[in-house]
Amino acid sequence: MIKSLSVNNNEERIVFHIVVDESVTTQQKKELNRVLCENPQHSLLFHLVDDTLFDDFPQLGASNPKLFITKATYYRLLFAEILPDSINKVIYLDCDMIVLGSIAELWNIDISHYALAAVTDMSERIHDFQRLGYNPELGYFNAGLLLINLAYWRDINAKSLFWELIKKDPERIKYHDQDVLNICFKDDKKMLPFKWNFQDGFIYKPELMELDEKKYHQQLIEARQNPIIIHYTSMAKPWHVECLNPYKKYFLKYLKQTQWKTYKIKRRFAYNPLKHHLGFFLRMLHLRKPLPQHVYPYSIMNNDV
Repeated sequence: MIKSLSVNNNEERIVFHIVVDESVTTQQKKELNRVLCENPQHSLLFHLVDDTLFDDFPQLGASNPKLFITKATYYRLLFAEILPDSINKVIYLDCDMIVLGSIAELWNIDISHYALAAVTDMSERIHDFQRLGYNPELGYFNAGLLLINLAYWRDINAKSLFWELIKKDPERIKYHDQDVLNICFKDDKKMLPFKWNFQDGFIYKPELMELDEKKYHQQLIEARQNPIIIHYTSMAKPWHVECLNPYKKYFLKYLKQTQWKTYKIKRRFAYNPLKHHLGFFLRMLHLRKPLPQHVYPYSIMNNDV
């Protein structure tokens, strides 16, 4: 993500604030800095957070609906405290994103009267608003891209709101800090065009879409024509062999511009050749059920993007 943002915003003055815990080594920090070494306009600062603060937070154990998500997802709830008071506004980006254009337009959006701005979640239609505890008409956003009004967060002491919800009503939290932010800021958010957080579900086939396609039809058309930030929201990421996202090629493009250009993408799930061939033989003899047919979920093909 960092490389793509830097390349496509090379004339902008950008400071990347990376929130880490003690698991990130000095060598890893140096490697991340090397990604930006070609542009003196861009710099990178690390902010250390105590990960033990989140040990008992909701949905981090066996009940976690997305096992690839760790307690690091909760770190963004501390941005107003972690970042200096002189910083009143930030753009937050998940690491499983690629930036294809300028973010100047996004940065200049006025959120002075909002806690944040974000894009509708690709699965908004199937979220449990009864559990969340508010009217579905207020919508539900994806927290992978956030334009955050830090001054607003500090003024209302947002951390106390987050912690009170998490401690008193953990049963309302399923999708980690994303649920926390949606509940706490249900009335204090500005919705952004889909191009700023172009999720997998925005190009799903109609029968697989978990979004109200009729309601968002025009937004989907416009975003598909000119997505700026690609968000790889599926379980299989572009660094996995199993990833079918037609925008995967852009991740590989920018990967080749880093010191990891020789990296070979791997399978998300372990592959055992012996088990594979044994299973094939048993299916030939009708001693094992056929493998389920994997349906290509997207409405566009690789050559269309």
